[in-house]
This record gives sequence, structure tokens and C-alpha cells, in this order.
Amino acid sequence: MANVDELREELGDVFRKAENAIKEYELTPDLSSSDQDEPGATHKDPSGLFIPAVNQLRYAGFHYIKADALKDPAEKTANLEKAINHCHRAYFDTKEAMLLEQLGIFEEFRAAFAGSPNLIKNYPDYTEDYAQVNKIKKQIIEIRREIYADRHDLFDRIDPHLEKLQTIVNKTSALRPTLAAQDTKDSRKYLIALATLLIMILGILAHTATSITKKWIETCASAGKLIEQPSENQNKGEELFTD
Repeated sequence: MANVDELREELGDVFRKAENAIKEYELTPDLSSSDQDEPGATHKDPSGLFIPAVNQLRYAGFHYIKADALKDPAEKTANLEKAINHCHRAYFDTKEAMLLEQLGIFEEFRAAFAGSPNLIKNYPDYTEDYAQVNKIKKQIIEIRREIYADRHDLFDRIDPHLEKLQTIVNKTSALRPTLAAQDTKDSRKYLIALATLLIMILGILAHTATSITKKWIETCASAGKLIEQPSENQNKGEELFTD
């Protein structure tokens, strides 16, 4: 069992680790689509992170102060261990918040471009990365279940998953402007083609209507002439009556 001095030293290390993780989260650029027009923007709401993570550091401080005031070595040790555990939890909660944010950005990208005909052309690794993201989700759920056993060796297991996910999200964020531009261009081409087709159809209909109207007028005109022109027999009959 570690003595009080060793526990104090460990507490200082894990506290700084958790604090640095929180600073990393604050300084990480927001790569969501709402900030694509401002590269490097950090317009993120930290409340979702700070409530659990900072509370953990507050609990750590409470147990440290309590340990410092106690005389009994066993009670000092117990409170220092609790303080250390709260720092580990603060670190994990911060990293988990970062990971969930990255997952949200990837899901936003997938919702916007999963149906794009330009996706695989520009992002040939999409299917593989999508499978990797789903695998990360499952692994994080498993880690969180085991975390409640207060095993400190589990807290760092989130880091490799976060690094993989950040690599994928950086890739999707870089591709987003290109895909959006190509999809917009394709949409314009489609609309132009559709408008051209409609104009052609309207032209054909107009030509057909004109032809039908012309024939109808010619038919009516022919019928009128026949009515106005007397027949040969009618003319002979009129001559007899005249004589």
C-alpha cells in the first residue's frame, strides 16, 4: 500500500492530467458544420463537459482537504485515494465528452452526405471508417460499464479510440466543402436538365396543339365552303323553274 506522501504525489499528477484534458477540450476547434465558415472557431458550449468533470475535481479537492485535516493515517489514505479516483473520473469524463462531440460531428457528416453520389469518389475509405466509428461506439460503452469498478487502468483506454476518431473526423471536415460544392454543382446540372426537358415537352405540346388547331380550322373552312357552294343538281332544278 502506498504511503501518504506517495499518494499526495500521485494526486498531484492525476489532477494536472485531468486539468490539462479540460484545457485541451476548451482549445479544440469546433469542426461542426455550423462553424465551417470560420476555420479554427471554438464556438462550443462547455456546459455539457464542465458539470460532470469539474464536479469530479471539486470532490477531489474536498477529499484532499479532508485528508489533510485528519490525524489517522488510514483515514488520510482512504480520502487521498478517493481524491485520486475523482481526478481519474474527471479525466475520463472530459475525454468521453470530447469523443461524444467527435461522434456527433461524424454523424452530422454522414447525415449530410451518405446519399451523395460524390461521397465514395472523394472518400474511398468511408465504408471502412464508418465501420470503425461503430466499433468505437461499442468499445466505449464497454469501457464505461467497467469504469464503475474504479479500476484506474481503464481510464486511459479511451485515448486510442479518441485519437482514431479525431483522425476520421478531421478527414470528413476537410472533405465537407468539396462534397458540398460538388453536390451543389450536380444539383444545378440536374435542375438545368429538368428545366430543359420541361421546355422541350412544352414546345412539343405547343407544336402539337398548333397543328391540331390548324387542321381543325382547315376542316371547318372546308365544311363551310361545301355548304355555301350549290350542287349541280340543285342548279339544274333552279334553271327548270326559271324557264
